[in-house]
Amino acid sequence: FQSACRELTAAGAPAELAHWAASLGALFSALDLIEVATQTALPETVVATVYFGLTNRLTLNWLRQSILDLPVANHWQNRSRAALLDILYDQGRVLTLDVLRSTANAQTPEERLESWLAHNQAGVERCRGVFADLRMAGQPDLAMLSVALREMASLVRRSED
Repeated sequence: FQSACRELTAAGAPAELAHWAASLGALFSALDLIEVATQTALPETVVATVYFGLTNRLTLNWLRQSILDLPVANHWQNRSRAALLDILYDQGRVLTLDVLRSTANAQTPEERLESWLAHNQAGVERCRGVFADLRMAGQPDLAMLSVALREMASLVRRSED
């Protein structure tokens, strides 16, 4: 959020507009958070804590930004970038739902996340490894990001088993 604000103000946007525009990124996940809260009958704050904790622990913000940084020279590239973002948000929602359904309600959101990460350690490490390889490679392209999302989808499937 802060880096987005700085970039926008450096580009000449007024501070208030930069703050508002930088806040829009968080709204993409809002509907997913509400859906998970409804499905689990848990408070939105619990769901949000798990969702954003998972996002941080899996470095999904980096992955999202890498998708947003893909070059878009035509309609098809724009659609493929949008599809990757949809997949990323969908998988984040499914993983959050799995964390909440597979851990005890008595635990704090942070404890629930830690418990889930420990239970799914092998898959989480594979996912992190793929993301680390992509970061080392520089700016990932469409094929590389597709592989990363495929690995994340594998984590989703493994966690549901």
